[in-house]
Amino acid sequence: FFFQAEDGIRAPLWSRGSEMCIRDRSEILTHLSLQEKRENIEDPLKNHEITHLLREKMIDWLIEIIYKTECSFETLFSAVNILDRFLTHSTTSWKNNDVQLIGVTSLLIASKFHDIASMDINFIYEHVVHQKIERESIADFEKLILRTL
Repeated sequence: FFFQAEDGIRAPLWSRGSEMCIRDRSEILTHLSLQEKRENIEDPLKNHEITHLLREKMIDWLIEIIYKTECSFETLFSAVNILDRFLTHSTTSWKNNDVQLIGVTSLLIASKFHDIASMDINFIYEHVVHQKIERESIADFEKLILRTL
Protein backbone atom coordinates (compact mmCIF):
# COMPACT_ATOMS: atom_id res chain seq x y z
CA PHE A 1 0.00 0.00 0.00
CA PHE A 2 2.97 2.34 -0.49
CA PHE A 3 4.09 4.43 -3.42
CA GLN A 4 7.52 5.77 -4.24
CA ALA A 5 7.38 9.52 -4.85
CA GLU A 6 9.65 11.28 -7.34
CA ASP A 7 11.77 12.57 -4.44
CA GLY A 8 12.32 9.02 -3.18
CA ILE A 9 10.00 9.29 -0.19
CA ARG A 10 7.71 6.32 0.38
CA ALA A 11 4.24 7.15 1.69
CA PRO A 12 1.04 5.20 2.22
CA LEU A 13 -1.13 5.07 -0.89
CA TRP A 14 -4.06 6.61 0.99
CA SER A 15 -2.08 9.60 2.33
CA ARG A 16 -1.80 11.53 -0.91
CA GLY A 17 -4.97 13.60 -0.65
CA SER A 18 -7.76 13.80 -3.16
CA GLU A 19 -5.74 14.62 -6.29
CA MET A 20 -5.75 11.72 -8.68
CA CYS A 21 -3.64 10.98 -11.71
CA ILE A 22 -3.47 8.06 -14.12
CA ARG A 23 -0.47 6.73 -12.20
CA ASP A 24 -2.68 6.31 -9.09
CA ARG A 25 -5.17 4.13 -10.95
CA SER A 26 -2.39 2.08 -12.42
CA GLU A 27 -0.83 1.53 -8.99
CA ILE A 28 -4.15 0.45 -7.49
CA LEU A 29 -4.93 -1.95 -10.32
CA THR A 30 -1.38 -3.32 -10.17
CA HIS A 31 -1.66 -3.81 -6.41
CA LEU A 32 -4.98 -5.67 -6.77
CA SER A 33 -3.57 -7.84 -9.55
CA LEU A 34 -0.45 -8.73 -7.55
CA GLN A 35 -2.55 -9.48 -4.48
CA GLU A 36 -4.73 -11.85 -6.52
CA LYS A 37 -1.66 -13.68 -7.85
CA ARG A 38 0.02 -13.83 -4.43
CA GLU A 39 -3.07 -15.21 -2.72
CA ASN A 40 -3.82 -17.57 -5.61
CA ILE A 41 -7.38 -16.30 -5.79
CA GLU A 42 -9.72 -18.31 -7.97
CA ASP A 43 -10.90 -16.51 -11.12
CA PRO A 44 -14.22 -14.98 -10.06
CA LEU A 45 -15.37 -14.68 -13.68
CA LYS A 46 -14.91 -18.30 -14.73
CA ASN A 47 -18.64 -19.17 -14.39
CA HIS A 48 -19.92 -15.90 -15.84
CA GLU A 49 -20.13 -14.14 -19.18
CA ILE A 50 -18.39 -11.06 -17.74
CA THR A 51 -15.08 -10.23 -19.40
CA HIS A 52 -11.88 -9.45 -17.51
CA LEU A 53 -11.67 -6.14 -19.35
CA LEU A 54 -15.12 -5.15 -18.08
CA ARG A 55 -14.17 -6.12 -14.51
CA GLU A 56 -11.09 -3.91 -14.84
CA LYS A 57 -13.22 -1.03 -16.13
CA MET A 58 -15.62 -1.53 -13.21
CA ILE A 59 -12.73 -1.32 -10.74
CA ASP A 60 -11.46 1.81 -12.50
CA TRP A 61 -14.95 3.33 -12.21
CA LEU A 62 -15.08 2.41 -8.51
CA ILE A 63 -11.72 4.18 -8.05
CA GLU A 64 -13.20 7.33 -9.60
CA ILE A 65 -16.21 7.15 -7.28
CA ILE A 66 -13.96 6.70 -4.25
CA TYR A 67 -11.97 9.81 -5.16
CA LYS A 68 -15.04 11.92 -5.93
CA THR A 69 -16.84 10.93 -2.73
CA GLU A 70 -13.67 10.97 -0.60
CA CYS A 71 -14.39 7.50 0.72
CA SER A 72 -11.52 5.48 2.14
CA PHE A 73 -9.29 3.14 0.19
CA GLU A 74 -10.46 0.42 2.57
CA THR A 75 -13.92 0.93 1.07
CA LEU A 76 -12.50 0.43 -2.42
CA PHE A 77 -10.59 -2.72 -1.54
CA SER A 78 -13.56 -4.16 0.34
CA ALA A 79 -15.90 -3.37 -2.56
CA VAL A 80 -13.65 -5.25 -4.99
CA ASN A 81 -13.37 -8.12 -2.50
CA ILE A 82 -17.16 -8.27 -2.10
CA LEU A 83 -17.65 -8.13 -5.89
CA ASP A 84 -15.17 -10.96 -6.50
CA ARG A 85 -16.40 -13.15 -3.65
CA PHE A 86 -19.99 -12.69 -4.79
CA LEU A 87 -19.12 -13.71 -8.34
CA THR A 88 -17.09 -16.67 -7.07
CA HIS A 89 -19.91 -18.03 -4.91
CA SER A 90 -22.93 -17.09 -7.03
CA THR A 91 -24.70 -19.94 -8.80
CA THR A 92 -26.28 -17.54 -11.31
CA SER A 93 -24.35 -16.86 -14.50
CA TRP A 94 -24.02 -13.07 -14.67
CA LYS A 95 -23.55 -11.10 -17.88
CA ASN A 96 -21.73 -7.90 -18.81
CA ASN A 97 -24.85 -5.79 -18.37
CA ASP A 98 -25.08 -6.88 -14.69
CA VAL A 99 -21.63 -5.55 -13.76
CA GLN A 100 -22.71 -2.01 -12.85
CA LEU A 101 -25.40 -3.25 -10.46
CA ILE A 102 -23.01 -5.74 -8.85
CA GLY A 103 -20.29 -3.08 -8.56
CA VAL A 104 -22.37 -0.27 -7.05
CA THR A 105 -24.07 -2.64 -4.63
CA SER A 106 -20.68 -4.00 -3.53
CA LEU A 107 -19.56 -0.39 -3.02
CA LEU A 108 -22.68 0.37 -0.98
CA ILE A 109 -22.06 -2.60 1.32
CA ALA A 110 -18.36 -1.75 1.71
CA SER A 111 -19.15 1.87 2.49
CA LYS A 112 -21.46 0.79 5.31
CA PHE A 113 -18.55 -1.06 6.90
CA HIS A 114 -15.75 1.46 6.42
CA ASP A 115 -17.02 5.02 6.07
CA ILE A 116 -18.18 7.22 8.92
CA ALA A 117 -20.67 8.92 6.61
CA SER A 118 -21.53 5.88 4.52
CA MET A 119 -23.26 6.02 1.19
CA ASP A 120 -26.93 5.15 1.10
CA ILE A 121 -29.19 3.90 -1.67
CA ASN A 122 -30.51 7.40 -2.42
CA PHE A 123 -26.96 8.75 -2.86
CA ILE A 124 -26.04 5.82 -5.12
CA TYR A 125 -29.26 6.31 -7.13
CA GLU A 126 -28.85 10.07 -7.57
CA HIS A 127 -25.09 10.62 -7.81
CA VAL A 128 -23.46 7.36 -8.83
CA VAL A 129 -25.81 5.64 -11.28
CA HIS A 130 -27.69 8.84 -12.17
CA GLN A 131 -31.13 7.20 -11.85
CA LYS A 132 -30.30 4.46 -14.39
CA ILE A 133 -30.74 1.65 -11.84
CA GLU A 134 -33.83 1.68 -9.63
CA ARG A 135 -33.47 2.04 -5.86
CA GLU A 136 -35.43 -1.18 -5.36
CA SER A 137 -33.05 -3.07 -7.64
CA ILE A 138 -30.08 -1.90 -5.59
CA ALA A 139 -31.82 -2.82 -2.30
CA ASP A 140 -32.83 -6.25 -3.63
CA PHE A 141 -29.34 -6.89 -4.96
CA GLU A 142 -27.79 -5.88 -1.64
CA LYS A 143 -29.85 -8.61 0.02
CA LEU A 144 -28.83 -11.12 -2.68
CA ILE A 145 -25.12 -10.36 -2.23
CA LEU A 146 -25.34 -10.63 1.55
CA ARG A 147 -27.24 -13.94 1.33
CA THR A 148 -24.69 -15.29 -1.15
CA LEU A 149 -21.71 -14.33 1.00
